[in-house]
Amino acid sequence: MISRKLSCFILVTMLGIFLFQTTSVSAQALHATTIKLGFYNPKDAKSGFIIGGNYAIVVDETIDVGLGLDVYRKTYRKVDNVATHEYELGQKETTKQLELELSSLVIPLMASINVKFPISNYSPVYGYINGALGWQMMWNTENNYKEDKKESRFYNGFGWMASVGMMYQVGRRSALLFEAGYNGCAVSRNRKENPEGLPVWDEINISGLMVRGGVRLGIL
Repeated sequence: MISRKLSCFILVTMLGIFLFQTTSVSAQALHATTIKLGFYNPKDAKSGFIIGGNYAIVVDETIDVGLGLDVYRKTYRKVDNVATHEYELGQKETTKQLELELSSLVIPLMASINVKFPISNYSPVYGYINGALGWQMMWNTENNYKEDKKESRFYNGFGWMASVGMMYQVGRRSALLFEAGYNGCAVSRNRKENPEGLPVWDEINISGLMVRGGVRLGIL
């Protein structure tokens, strides 16, 4: 399993080096930067907001290839009311106690290809299809203040993304976009063998739907 993970990581790294070398070699290379914000609903975690960006080399009027990074973070806090006090002016004060705090952080690093096409001739609206492959990492942190315990867990795994969307050109080098997509990934940790010699591991399925909007700056 380790060699498979290492091979995927090397593949993504080599693709990233190739993209950036292509940019430095060609002084006339065209590029675009995309920033996205939206809603992400992973299967085995709480839904929440996801923000990300992508830097792409524009190959031609149809295709661009790039590297992207997304960040998803979700926090849960267990708070109890331990006392209340009401003042003469009718103000009510509550003393609260934080007992438990959980946080999840997911960071996908992805190499992507984007295929775009105009909806019609001379139209400022473009449709596009995006596909991406890469490595995804997840950190879970648990602070139990009541029992004075703190635990951190790190997961990682190979994943893919696919999305379809539309762009509306608002300027010569800018456009607004909206897309719906899917992230397919199961991250894992603690890979080992049980007493019977069989491989075992801990896994969290972070596959889920995404709906995002954003802006594209650069050549369309």
